Parts: sequence; structure tokens; C-alpha cells
Amino acid sequence: MMDQPQGLKNFVQLWRHKLRLAAEDRRKRFDKDAEIAKKYYLGPHNFIYSESGAKSMLGFTYSGAGEDNFQPPIFQMTFNKVSEMVQLFGPLLYHKNPVRTVTARQHWKPPDFILQLPPSQTSFPGMESAAGILQPGEGMGMAPGMGMPPGTAMPPPTSSLAQQLAAFSQASNPALVQQIELENALAKAKAELLSNYLNYTPNELDLKSEMRLAIDESLVKGRGCMWTEFYQSPGNTQAKMIGSFFETVDNLLIDPDMPQMRDAKWIARKRILPVWEIEKKYQLPPGLIKGSMETTDTIAGIEAGPLSAEKKKGETADLAVIWEIWSRMGMGVRLRPGQANLALGDAEKITEAFGDYVYLVLCEKCDWPLNLPAEIVEAALTLDQENPQLQAQAMEALAPFVQWPIPFWQDDEWPVTPIDLHPLFDSPWPMNHLKPALGEQNFLDWAYSFLASKVKNTSRDFIAVLKSAGEEIREQIERGGDLSILELDATNKSVSELIQFFQHPPMNQDLTNIVQMVERNFEKRTGMTEGMYGQSAAAYRSAAEAGLKGQMMQIRPDDMAERVEHAAGLIARKEAIAARMFLTGQDVLAIVGSYGAQFWDQQIRTNDYDAINREFDYRIEAQSARKPNREAEIGNTDSGAQFLMPILQQIAQQFGIWGPLNAFMRDWAKARGYTVEDYLVDPTLLQQQQQQQMQPVPPEQQPPPLP
Repeated sequence: MMDQPQGLKNFVQLWRHKLRLAAEDRRKRFDKDAEIAKKYYLGPHNFIYSESGAKSMLGFTYSGAGEDNFQPPIFQMTFNKVSEMVQLFGPLLYHKNPVRTVTARQHWKPPDFILQLPPSQTSFPGMESAAGILQPGEGMGMAPGMGMPPGTAMPPPTSSLAQQLAAFSQASNPALVQQIELENALAKAKAELLSNYLNYTPNELDLKSEMRLAIDESLVKGRGCMWTEFYQSPGNTQAKMIGSFFETVDNLLIDPDMPQMRDAKWIARKRILPVWEIEKKYQLPPGLIKGSMETTDTIAGIEAGPLSAEKKKGETADLAVIWEIWSRMGMGVRLRPGQANLALGDAEKITEAFGDYVYLVLCEKCDWPLNLPAEIVEAALTLDQENPQLQAQAMEALAPFVQWPIPFWQDDEWPVTPIDLHPLFDSPWPMNHLKPALGEQNFLDWAYSFLASKVKNTSRDFIAVLKSAGEEIREQIERGGDLSILELDATNKSVSELIQFFQHPPMNQDLTNIVQMVERNFEKRTGMTEGMYGQSAAAYRSAAEAGLKGQMMQIRPDDMAERVEHAAGLIARKEAIAARMFLTGQDVLAIVGSYGAQFWDQQIRTNDYDAINREFDYRIEAQSARKPNREAEIGNTDSGAQFLMPILQQIAQQFGIWGPLNAFMRDWAKARGYTVEDYLVDPTLLQQQQQQQMQPVPPEQQPPPLP
């Protein structure tokens, strides 16, 4: 490996400095809340019962001074409502993979009055000026030429709308209509094929598990991340797919200079990979990358003894940290190196040559981008500057190495889709769902701990016995069985005078009332009200009241579910865009068949990003990812059947239009979880039967006449 120029090393240092600034910004805006919520969810659950932990809590902090004044409770409990929150909202927000729909944008069909215009009609009242043609500005209260920039020549006169319509109508109208219908039919076929592919990959790549991990992290920390990228099965090296996969938000960094993620000029993802995998992926010689972590296999080898010598020399770390950077500000010239006293030198010629949208891979212990081969960089920097053709060829050879793997920048998107339940208007990092209730959560932990200590203290029994009582009485009290008889002679006093139980004062009811009040406040802040548990503190007086409470209870879950569905729609769109740009018919052959693969190569695959972006709408069916309400769906279909079924049946029988009836039967069967195809009527089969019945019976098949 050749040494990299000093300018390129300085450029890598600038990016490392930028990554550190972004990490500090994330810690201030996001990490503190996320770490506390994660501890409440996963533990350790006693982190708040030290003085440092009590002082670092949010919403309910300890302000005392000195370790001697801090007395933790005997029992240290955790009121783990965060776990309940994840278990309640997680299945509600994403119950199954949503149905992805691809809708073709229909080509405009002129109205009938335009198609029926006679070619001789060349003008319409009011569509032409006195001079014969409308000039720019006329018809809007302006003189001809008004509104044109100073010094701009008038454009040549254009044909009037009437003339354009007349020319339009001279075409063969039936042929024109047929062409438009053919284009729309082709677009519909393309949309159906693409939809089939998009609804196959979620099950194949287990999108549900990935999304549930992202949603759980979003509930606990505030954000879940789904990364859309290429996937290739280890058992099939010939075909690749596009999928979306979860990765923890801890590995994401965002440009700290921008208030919103959409405005960021770069993002980065941290990845920890084996050294051998990095060397294989970027075609580096073995031993070039120095690891910074150890795998469990290496640790086991060290403990067993064979690698002890390598451990002393520092050669057993076989994991390395890399940073993938997606930049919209070039390779780094715009990082203002002068402020850090780092000059890029000749490397600036390279960094400026690749434009604004650049992909880089940096390693913690490497002074060069891993995705830039050193040989080509060195050749580009040593070229004779008087030969611009050779320089251009060198830059062209380097360009593919620093392009975004999937150019989502053309759609103004990043390769990561964040799932944010509570985005903020002034920060690229969202608000944690638990943050408004952290004060109540902390108080409840302390309150329940003190109540547990109170129960322990009040459960002790104290018995007072007079010294004059006999040893037999004392022994029976201490070691007697369940039923013991105490004999008292005449000289003894009464039992109440010999033996007395001390009782603790009853627990103050105000304590439990306060705890219940704070717990209700916690439930209101998080949406975990009694209705989410299927409980009700009071009976409903009417069905309207029950419906109103149920409707109000769903406001927050519905809003959260809509945000998840919006993110799922963006994921589907990104997968569709990447599939159309990079997948071939061979890649989708096993999914859509041989003819579908051929159609894919001819009609679906394209590098025309305008066509990819504007030709189709990529969406998911509303509420198709949420847990269905079977009872409500069955009730709706049953009530609709009483009114619609007679009408739809009559239309089908009289006019042979079975589509509306089949659509209703599809909804009816889907609501009950039945197999839809068993209830649908095939119009083609009915038409064939009717045609057979209408055909005359051959003479040889006719019955003999009656005698």
C-alpha cells in the first residue's frame, strides 16, 4: 500500500473532527434521555439509588450535598412502566407487514369536447386578441409586454389555444384514444409487477422483526432507524435484493449545524466489523487494517493460552470501527480546513472533482478513505497538470468509488429512514416518549421503595411480658405450637397485664393516595391509561359515553401509528427506487417468473430518475400494519351487507357486472379471516356457461318426440 499524501490525511482528520462534534451534539440533545429510559427498560434498575444517580435524574433530582446525608432506601424497587409501554404500544403500532401499493399515474385523456372538435374550428370567443393572437400579459389587465424583465426581447408569437386545439383535433381521434388507453394499461401492468416484488421482499427479509426492533427502540429511546441497502443471500450469489434493516440509533450521527435532518449536509453510520471482512470488502492487503476490539473467539484463545504472546504485543484485536459518511457537501473541502490549520494541498483537486454527493468510508486507525484506492489517488495527483485529458480520465476512474451506493439524494432522502414518534421543530433529534413522565417515573421508584421499607418495619411483632411471668409462659410464647395452653394460677394477674402486643401506627393513607395520584399523572403523560389495559374504573352510563372515551383514548395511539405508517411508506418508496435502478430481470426471476423478468428488463429497470420519481405513487394501505379490530370490521361489513348486498346482487344478475359484488365479498371474508378466493365469482366462467346454454342442441342429441 502506497503512502497517502499529507493533504488527504489532513482531510481525513477534518472528518474525524466533524464526527466528534456531531457525537457531542447528540449527547447533549438526545443521549441523556435515551440512556435513562434504556436503564428503566433493561436495567440496571438500581442506578438512581446512589447520590450521583439521584443527582443525574431528570424531573425529580436529589439536591443534597455530601455522601453522609444521602440515605438510600433498604429496598430498591423499580416501577418498570417502560416495559409495559413497549409491550402495549409495540404490537399496536406494527402488528404485521403492511400491504404495499404501487399506483400508476394515469396519462391525461382530453375531454370529449376536445376530441370531437372539427378541424375547421380554429377560434373560440375571447381566446384571441384583436391582433389575432394573445400576447404575454393580455387577458390579465396588462398591456402587451408588461411583466417581462427589462431588456428582454419579446418572444415570437405562439399559436393561440384555439389553433392548438384545432391542430390537436386533426389527429385520428380513435387512434389517439387507443394510444392513451394503451399507455395507461402499460403503466398499470408495470405498477402491478413492481407491487408484486415490493410485497415479496418483506416476508423474505423478515421486515416485521426489523421494524419491531426499530419501533421498540423508538418507544424507549425516541428514534428507531431502518437502513435501505442491498442484500445478497449467502446461498445465492447470482441474485440480489433491496431490503431495509434495523440498526441502533447509537450508530447514527447527523450534521450538528442544521435544525432538521432533512437540511443536514451529511450523516454518518458507525459499524463494527471483523478486520478480515473489511479487508475483503475493500480489497486491502491482509494486516493493513489494525483492529481496536476483540471478538469472543479471540478472547477465548487468549484465555486458553495460545494467543497470550500476541496479546502482549497488541496484535489480537480483530474488530475495527469504520464510519460510513453520506455527504451533500462534497468530500470535505467545505469543512473549512483553515480553522483547524490543516491544509489539503493537492488533495483539494480530487475532492473538488466529485461534486456535492459523495460517499466515504473512514477507519479509526487509517489515514485514508478505505473506498479510495491508494494507487489511483497517487496516479491522479502526480499527473502532469498540462495534460487535462489525463487528469479528467483519472478523476473519472475515481468517481465510482465515492458515489452513494444508492443515490437517494436524487429524491432528497437519506439511506436511513428514522421512526420518530415525537419530532422536534428545532432539533434533528426527536423527543423521547418517556421524557415528559421521567419525573413521575423517578418519584414512583423512590416512593415504592420507601413504602416497601415501611411494610418491612411495620411487619415486626413486639411482645411485652412481665418479668414475674413464669418461664413456662415465656417458653410457650416463643416456641409454642399453633395451639398452646397457658396455665395461670391465682397469684397471676390478668392476661392483658402479663402479656401485651405493641402495634405500629397504621400506614398513613395520604401516602398511598399521593402515589396513586402521581401514577395517574404518569399514565396521562404516556397514554397508558386504564383503557389500554381493557379496564374501567367506573361503569359507562351509555354506549355514546363508551364510544367517546374509546375515541379519545385512540388519539395518541392513532397519531403514533400514522407516523409509523408514514415511515413504512418511505421505506417502500426507497426500496422501489433502488430496485428500479439496480435490479435486473435475473435478480427478480424467482419472484415474478420468466416473462415478468423479461418485462422487468424492458419496462421497469431504468436510470431515468425523473421517470422513477414521477411515474408511480408508492404507498402502503392505510392501517394495514396495525393490529386489526376484528369486531369492528365484522360489524361494519354486516351492517353494510343489509343495504348493499341486494343492490349488488341485482346489478350482477341483470347486467353481468360482478366486480362490485366480488369487492364486497372480499372485504367480508377478510374481516373474518377467511380465504377470500373461496367466495368470489368468476365472471368468465359464468359467461362460458351462458354461451353453452344458448347454443342449439344438435339433432342427434335432441330427445325423441313424444308419441
